[in-house]
Amino acid sequence: MSDEVTLEQMELAVQEIMEAFDVDQPPVPVELMIERPRDGLWSRADLAELTSSFLVMTDRYSPRMSVARLLARHIARSDWGVEHGLEPVFHSKNLTNTFARVLMMPRRMVEHALESGQSEVALINRFEVPENDFMIRLEDLGYTQEK
Repeated sequence: MSDEVTLEQMELAVQEIMEAFDVDQPPVPVELMIERPRDGLWSRADLAELTSSFLVMTDRYSPRMSVARLLARHIARSDWGVEHGLEPVFHSKNLTNTFARVLMMPRRMVEHALESGQSEVALINRFEVPENDFMIRLEDLGYTQEK
């Protein structure tokens, strides 16, 4: 097992996931993905696994990010995730958070959304993600804040 997983590995895995679920625009249906996975991906998970220590409530979209983190960890420990080199995500809070943001805001969708010229608030609402996670994701993709 490798100790690391790159952002590029995450991006490629998420691209496959989006294709498997036929998702091409936000918001990404993480709840559906965890409860009704496609054949050959991962096993179904129960949203009741969201413990109080895992659930973070700082924003109206925080529950969706908590589900995305649960999904990220679930994918990472699945056979599919291990085959895609994602197992380190399961063992690292930072990697879990990063992978959850990639799941919620796939690169292609973010780039397309940014081209629309919508405001930051509109994009946050379109992706249904907390502002802080949105800003971190933009930084990960090489976009700088303009204020």
